[in-house]
Amino acid sequence: MSSIVWLPGTLCDQRLFAPQRAEFGGQVATVSQFDSVTAQAHAVWQALPDAPVALVGLSYGGILALEMIRQHPERVTHLAVLDANARNDTGDKQRQRNALIEQVASGEFETIVMDQLKPLYLAQKNRENADILNTVRDMALEQGQAVLARQIRAVRDRPDQRPHLPKIRVPTLILAGDEDVLCPQDRQVEMHELIPHSDLVMLADCGHLSTLEAPAAVNQALATLFDQ
Repeated sequence: MSSIVWLPGTLCDQRLFAPQRAEFGGQVATVSQFDSVTAQAHAVWQALPDAPVALVGLSYGGILALEMIRQHPERVTHLAVLDANARNDTGDKQRQRNALIEQVASGEFETIVMDQLKPLYLAQKNRENADILNTVRDMALEQGQAVLARQIRAVRDRPDQRPHLPKIRVPTLILAGDEDVLCPQDRQVEMHELIPHSDLVMLADCGHLSTLEAPAAVNQALATLFDQ
């Protein structure tokens, strides 16, 4: 098995993948440096040795994983795209992200994280889970509002990866929670249908942060992927 590179989501760090790293090891990439998906993906590649890797990304990390395999398909042995979306933003979605950037700049950072993002991030049954909420809050506050603004701009301006998905030739896992309102099931089915030899896993009673909400199920799906 090649080494694993974990790609965190917006405002997240290594804690997002704690249950998975305990089982599989690997290293967590820094994904907070640039406001461009293309530039950030290139920077992650630059920081890695030349040996082939397995890429596992959640949300923004999944978007980065798709861009990384587009840039260097020969360097990837396995791909896991968790709770992500291969499409680019257009119209209303871009305007929503612009408004969020303005809110962040106005100093409403913690309110945005806890009041606005919580219902978007978590399944109904997990929205009062103190362990998950504390982890989400701590990660977000340590990353800070400058990182959030950069990552929002990167996601807002990201390229549409759908034309490149049929070129992916490595074992691929597409996984998401069935209560993920940010990256709903139709986006997962779309990626699955475009990527040859991909597996699709939808997790019941799970939202956007599947690695924390359903760690055992995610680990099982990853084990199946890595065995291929």
